[in-house]
Amino acid sequence: MSVIWLVAESGGLAGLSAALAERGIDLRRTGEGKLPDAAFDLYDGAGVVVVDARSTVGRAVLADSARALVPVVGIAPPEIDLPGGVLRLTPEAPPRMAHHLMEVLAEPRNLRRHPRVPVRLPVRVGEQVLESVDISLYGLRVQPDGPWAAASDIRATAVYLEDGARIALSASVVARRSDGVALRCRPQSDEDLLLWIHLILEGLERSPLHAEADPFGALFE
Repeated sequence: MSVIWLVAESGGLAGLSAALAERGIDLRRTGEGKLPDAAFDLYDGAGVVVVDARSTVGRAVLADSARALVPVVGIAPPEIDLPGGVLRLTPEAPPRMAHHLMEVLAEPRNLRRHPRVPVRLPVRVGEQVLESVDISLYGLRVQPDGPWAAASDIRATAVYLEDGARIALSASVVARRSDGVALRCRPQSDEDLLLWIHLILEGLERSPLHAEADPFGALFE
């Protein structure tokens, strides 16, 4: 079941809320000032966060959108700049905005920014050696669970490949599970990036679900 979270000032987006409710959407309002925790925790779920970017509060909320694992939609006219990766929804009649959001929910590729592929490799995080479960262009899931709090930064994470090569990553915790941790990560050097891309392409080639997926499409949209 897909969920839409609305982030707006008190009483804001009432018309859009009503239009979505009429369509049977699981709709949840969140407190002001930050993205809902679910935006960082839904590593295996489907949902969309909608932020009213016409207010100062909304624009401040969007500043944290790069770490979200689900799509983030900013309601904003063209003259308002939105962070990279945030979808723009131009303000219009609530039923029309609801229709556009339904289209986002109906298109599976919108609900996962980058395809994940299963990759089993030892991963050293600090002094602890874990095992990767799957990876994506910007993400990594490892087992077992670790001691790190959600949203904490983890520096110098390294993935050790079968041939002894290492990929150094900078990472932050985006989701905790009883059986593992989801990290948002970034290769530290160009060489690390090339090895990371090679891992992803190799995994995609073996995947029956994502064999034809383009892991870089979101970079150029």
